[in-house]
Amino acid sequence: MQLLGAEATADKFGRMGKYAPGALKNAVRKAATLQSRAIKANIKRSRTGLMAKSIGSKVSEKRPGRVTGLAGPRKGFRTVITAATPKKLTGQRDAKGGDKKIVLKAAAGVSQGDTISATRYAHLAEDDHKHMPGGGRTKGQGFMRRAFSQTKEPATAIVRQEMAKIKEA
Repeated sequence: MQLLGAEATADKFGRMGKYAPGALKNAVRKAATLQSRAIKANIKRSRTGLMAKSIGSKVSEKRPGRVTGLAGPRKGFRTVITAATPKKLTGQRDAKGGDKKIVLKAAAGVSQGDTISATRYAHLAEDDHKHMPGGGRTKGQGFMRRAFSQTKEPATAIVRQEMAKIKEA
């Protein structure tokens, strides 16, 4: 999402005091959360279901006044499969409070000891691609692109509304 007039708004924020940059970050966080929810709603839950579980959002500010919101699969959901049965997979995921047990649907080609990370294959599920060894094509889901087009206007409206609140204060 690109917000027109961001430089002028940042100048106004600079004049409004020290709380304005935090308010801008909160506004972008609300928009990114809206987009991540739309991605989760649009994704077709197939194979193990790990990609749908890993969808989330984050906001970063690399330079003062330049806030970026990201939505998509998160890195922290990398899972090592510890047990595989015909109907389910059990795995361990690194978490802040120690390892977390996670249960997924069984999938062909996934066995004990394999590592699954949604960030490594999300682009393949999103876009069309061809299979190199055997040929053929796979149609992508387009879930992120569809979610972005659905939430572009509401997300922009959220950011503008939050900035208007700051301007009034």
